[in-house]
Amino acid sequence: MKKVIYLAFVFLAVVGLGQQAQAQNSRRAAKAAMRAKSRELSKFTVKTSFGKSKQYAAVGAMLGASNYFGDLAPRNSRMSTSLPNTRTYMGVFYSKRINPNLAWRATLGWARIKSDDFDANRSTAEGQGRYERNLNFRNDVIEASFVGIVDVLPTDRGYLRRDFFNGYGLLGVSMFYHNPKGQVPTGLGLADEGRWIALQPLGTEGQGSGEVNGTVYKNPYGLIQPAILVGGGVKYRLNDKIDLGLEFAWRFTFTDYLDDVGGDYMKDNDAFTANKDALWYAMSNKSGLKTSSDGEARDLVDRTFQQAQGFTNPTPANYQNNWVVSEAAAQQIANSGAAQNWRRIKGYGVTDGEQFVQGVGNVPFVSTGAPRGLRALDGYTVTTFTGTYILEFRARTPKFR
Repeated sequence: MKKVIYLAFVFLAVVGLGQQAQAQNSRRAAKAAMRAKSRELSKFTVKTSFGKSKQYAAVGAMLGASNYFGDLAPRNSRMSTSLPNTRTYMGVFYSKRINPNLAWRATLGWARIKSDDFDANRSTAEGQGRYERNLNFRNDVIEASFVGIVDVLPTDRGYLRRDFFNGYGLLGVSMFYHNPKGQVPTGLGLADEGRWIALQPLGTEGQGSGEVNGTVYKNPYGLIQPAILVGGGVKYRLNDKIDLGLEFAWRFTFTDYLDDVGGDYMKDNDAFTANKDALWYAMSNKSGLKTSSDGEARDLVDRTFQQAQGFTNPTPANYQNNWVVSEAAAQQIANSGAAQNWRRIKGYGVTDGEQFVQGVGNVPFVSTGAPRGLRALDGYTVTTFTGTYILEFRARTPKFR
């Protein structure tokens, strides 16, 4: 009897242990199945974890071309530019990736922009007027920008496993310093002829003159201005640490004076009252020149008229024998040491007027105070090749003592 009871107890113990082992195996199998299912689902879901170990910084450089758009562009169009006026852009930057699709970048850059009415499209009346206006400028722009960059393909597995090709868009802001300069014409007896001089201090449209003969002129325009950057690009993974790319970005500014042109000509009588000198007359209106500012011959229709007796000195070598400024303004120029026959033509937005000359009567001259520019904000674009070097990331580990 005791043996039977003992064998029954052993049987029950063995059965109990078997059931417990079977239950443990079932739980293990269930967990394994859940892990396998989770791995399958992870292939089709976006990972939300992007720890510091996957973030990285980079430095780089940019080199390319800059193009200006504004009052002196070849055509009256936002997209009008010309290859001869394309100039250089250079920059350096620091960037930081903060999630799989988003990075920020801080850039310090320099761009030269340039344009010349000599290159205006003369197939339209408006373009012909620009050609006859005959202004030119160049401007060295120094900008500091901060942009956000959104990648097309996510970099969610660290920089070592980033895609070989990727595209991106960018949006940001910048602050820039600029100082437009114009080239002093030759052949007028001016001390700075042939040189590029800053235009803002001259106030070529009367800026800074205050109220003159009832007309209130603007304050000088600012040389430090904001801009909005919009653009995009593509990049190619050259190796684990280096990317090469191509980028295009538009700078939308809030100034109409990247080119020093944006308002009206100052009225001749106001210029005389404000005691403007010969350099001011030469830089504010170059329409009467036989050549462009850098000496290229211009093809102009001769608009000659009967010479007024008040202007008996020989016409300056580099001036057309056509429209002439008012007698008062001409006398002002003569008093400054320049030639007295200071002549201009009816150019971009300029209307005709008449000047009474003693013994002759009314003779035509350019009635300034008419539009000199378009009153539309200027801008410029930058197209660059980029080189990016990814900085090594070293995660900090706790020290145990």
